[in-house]
Amino acid sequence: MPVIELFFALATQWRRHPMTGTRLGLDYPSIEPAARLLGIEMTPARFADLQVMEGAALAAFPA
Repeated sequence: MPVIELFFALATQWRRHPMTGTRLGLDYPSIEPAARLLGIEMTPARFADLQVMEGAALAAFPA
């Protein structure tokens, strides 16, 4: 699935809290360039799927 490939490609693109290092979410400006380089068309549905994956990952990371 393209969105899974994109999610893994964005593994180094997490925004972090400057004081605690806690992950806050993906760096959204990096999503479209990464998708383009992977040849993945960004659609509203794919973006929504990516946000679901982002939320699940944030819930799974230690606080």
